[in-house]
Amino acid sequence: MIVYRLKNIQERVDLWNKVLPRVNIFYATKCLQDGEVLKACLKAGTGFDVASTKEMNDCIELGAKPENMIFANPIKTKDQL
Repeated sequence: MIVYRLKNIQERVDLWNKVLPRVNIFYATKCLQDGEVLKACLKAGTGFDVASTKEMNDCIELGAKPENMIFANPIKTKDQL
């Protein structure tokens, strides 16, 4: 069982933005691919670090824009390119 407070996501993003205002935050979706967490990150204004087509599609379905994603998997298939 995973326990988290969605409110903490906004608080942490706000803190990062305050301390490091020129840094863009990208949530690594492979850490926790929970839809509610992804929605909270999107609402907080983070980008997404995705490592698979599925992760990318999950983020897009929630409303994330492709230009706010980093496709960080170093090994990509032809289809992924």
